[in-house]
Amino acid sequence: MRAELTSLNTAPQGVLRLSCLPTFGKTTLLPLLPTLTQRHPKLSVELDLTERQTDPKRELLDAAVRIGEQKDSTLYASRIGTQRWMMCASADYVARFGRPDSLAALTQHRLIGRFHKQQPACWAQILDAPLLNQCNIVLRCDDFSAQRQATLSGMGIAFLPNWVVGDDVQANRLLALMGGPRGEEQAIYLMRPVAKISAKLAALISLLPKNIGQ
Repeated sequence: MRAELTSLNTAPQGVLRLSCLPTFGKTTLLPLLPTLTQRHPKLSVELDLTERQTDPKRELLDAAVRIGEQKDSTLYASRIGTQRWMMCASADYVARFGRPDSLAALTQHRLIGRFHKQQPACWAQILDAPLLNQCNIVLRCDDFSAQRQATLSGMGIAFLPNWVVGDDVQANRLLALMGGPRGEEQAIYLMRPVAKISAKLAALISLLPKNIGQ
């Protein structure tokens, strides 16, 4: 075990090594790090923002954020939230183009989509292929932060996780469409390579919202 691992009855110190999706890191973890390192001056953080699924054991990580069902029985999981998908648009977009009242009506709107390996990874959850092929996707982008910014600017309707746009909807910067969250719900986990939660990781967990996405 790495030398910087500490037990729960000692002050957090050493390097806390984490990995997560780029947007999750920017929206959820990075805002916590100034407080974390101010409270624990002997602690530093290495944060790998990546789309790939990292291996905490092989890559010597303290934890990796993963979303959805986890089949790796060699890792230990702490559930930290729930991902739900939200259809949303800016008030400016709705004023210009109106609100869709059904999935079929989306063919008359401008959509913002996340494409991964040439596949529409977000909208395909709720739109079948024939309907999706009729839609006008004005922006294809594999970055959630960029999609959010385009949605805020009034470019179109997006279908994004609640941890990306939930705060915007609550603050009325974006409007939830067609009843709010839709699509598949998925758990958000911190996956760690050892059973015992280190003091470093416990310090981070103590700063996380009680249930991300709620």
